[in-house]
Amino acid sequence: MREPSATLAEPVEATATPQKTVSIPMNTHSHFISIEGLQLHYELRGSGRPLVLLHGFAGAAHAWAEVAAELASDHAVYALDLVGFGLSDKTTQADVSLAGHGRRVVALLEALDLHDVTLAGHSMGGVVAAYAAIADQQPRIARLALLDANFYRRNGPPIPMLPFLPRLLAARFYNPKARAASLRRCFANPALVTPERLERYLAPTRLPGAHAALAAFLATPSPATYAALPAQISRPTLILWGEADAIWPLSDAQRLAQAIPNARLQIIAEAGHMLPEERPLEVAQALREFCGE
Repeated sequence: MREPSATLAEPVEATATPQKTVSIPMNTHSHFISIEGLQLHYELRGSGRPLVLLHGFAGAAHAWAEVAAELASDHAVYALDLVGFGLSDKTTQADVSLAGHGRRVVALLEALDLHDVTLAGHSMGGVVAAYAAIADQQPRIARLALLDANFYRRNGPPIPMLPFLPRLLAARFYNPKARAASLRRCFANPALVTPERLERYLAPTRLPGAHAALAAFLATPSPATYAALPAQISRPTLILWGEADAIWPLSDAQRLAQAIPNARLQIIAEAGHMLPEERPLEVAQALREFCGE
């Protein structure tokens, strides 16, 4: 396994205007690596067999922090910020389709020389993980875990046909009140959306380029659904789903389990869409058992 290119334990500062600086506290787990000319941020905890974690839409590595801490005793746990999110580069020029994100995940595994990888993706990150597993020809990815991942629901209207919409939607989605309301809907227990948790989501949105990067992502052409992907997945796959997911219904999980040739479905009772944050101990245990199979 190659060493990461850089480690930071100090705040990241970026100048938004000549008068204002945005600062986000870092931790000793933070690393950066250059992939396709872009700086990708990831958090690394522990040592052992590699487990790579991908966040959902408009999320970041912090969403996996409790799961990663639990698994770090016997795994090297990498929680990645996808390009445009978290502390990774904000760009309007790169390929930020979910297939493009998947390609960069494979490039990351190659750059870090990781093998026998368990790749886990939550929500949108699950589709990215699927693209990565399909593109991985080595193969470096041995197992796949998909948590509340949308392959079957329509992705929305053809936004690129209306140039102003991506910017409008990005501004609205990163609005603190709208973000709080969106997060509460994702948790079976809305009380878990504390001011501290909300701030972890909002802080990266204040970095320069964050709104433009989200608008570029929303403007990227995408298929109406990703229903063709599951049948192409050849890796052993664990599907984790919150029984009370209000975003993607349980019927999608059952359909996904039937579509992937070597898949197993595990339903977590009384849990919503945000499994890594809402039920981190159960998610960690399920991943640990899956990695040991």
